[in-house]
Amino acid sequence: MNLQKEIQLLTLSGPCIAAILALIFYGLWLHQRTERYLLLLGGAYFLYATSLTMQILKLPANPGTNALITATLYLVGIILLCQGVLSRHKKNTPYLFQLLISAAILIGIYYFYYIHNSVIARIYILNFGVGFILLSCLLALKALRSNKRIEQILYWTFAAFTLNFFIRPPLTLLIPQFPTGTAHFNSSIFWLTLQVSLLVFVILLAVVNIIATLLDHIDILRKERDEDGLTNCLNRRGFFTTLQHITSDNPNQQRYILLADLDHFKAINDTYGHAVGDEILRLFASTARKILAKEDIIGRIGGEEFIFILNSPCSAQHAIELANKLRQAISTAKCTAVSPAISFTASFGLSPFYTPIDTAIQQADNFLYCAKNSGRNNVSVNPSLLKSHI
Repeated sequence: MNLQKEIQLLTLSGPCIAAILALIFYGLWLHQRTERYLLLLGGAYFLYATSLTMQILKLPANPGTNALITATLYLVGIILLCQGVLSRHKKNTPYLFQLLISAAILIGIYYFYYIHNSVIARIYILNFGVGFILLSCLLALKALRSNKRIEQILYWTFAAFTLNFFIRPPLTLLIPQFPTGTAHFNSSIFWLTLQVSLLVFVILLAVVNIIATLLDHIDILRKERDEDGLTNCLNRRGFFTTLQHITSDNPNQQRYILLADLDHFKAINDTYGHAVGDEILRLFASTARKILAKEDIIGRIGGEEFIFILNSPCSAQHAIELANKLRQAISTAKCTAVSPAISFTASFGLSPFYTPIDTAIQQADNFLYCAKNSGRNNVSVNPSLLKSHI
């Protein structure tokens, strides 16, 4: 077996691995049909495998035709890769820019084969062109640099992949006796360097995207486990799990517990139906989110009972003002699920947070019932907070 055959067999491992990865992405898509980006990534890897196979086996045999066809497949694969990565992060793909660059690349390849034959020019045009396509995608992903760890890894892997297309060609073209024709191009050091670098990034990008997909799925399962499907607030389990985490991270911070119970909620359900009751629960939760800080925790721990941990640093006076502001916002909210729209109220019990947690919640619950017994639609406050207020 001569050296060229050995190199050919070695480089065929690249498209084989890419084809396997394409099947993995397709399998993941079959399991999660709503995640369209998995199908796009699978298509990108399939086109890369097809293009590289045709290039290695010289199908079609005419070098010019082969260069144009394989470059077209390769460019479509790169655009699908960009679209898949951007789609996962709900970013728009710069199609017009990428299509214009692709058209310029194909025109350049045609010119520097059929009109002014130059392998080096074709290498620069294809690699730099692909680099600019990837760069347009990378710029759209810059927010990932301050995101979760796996997203940061994805960003910097993609950045290295992009940079590879700008750095590798000038370095490898400096090698003495670089082939200027197509006869021995597939056995050149440039070709081997290209295949090795692409194979490394093909595998690395696939692994990072697969891990990110699996972590996304775990987050979805955790959300379904810890959140109330109706109001998107934390359920009882999610609330206490989150509370345990924040208190262990900063145990000495002053916090407050605010319990809320919708007034006459059973009568609302009996009069207007459970669909309207559900809408009122959603309206209560959305109104609370607008009033409270993003650091505060909202949980639904009963049918019409909610619990809040005022977790953002604040004084007792601010906590009392916030509770009253929330009560007023709830009393002025209108449920438009029926005509005419109806209003509703809620009662609140406010108390300092301390450990054990169950005791602190029980104390807040006692003040909630004080609010209920005092005519509803009011806030009953632990006397210790009123002393702080004074």
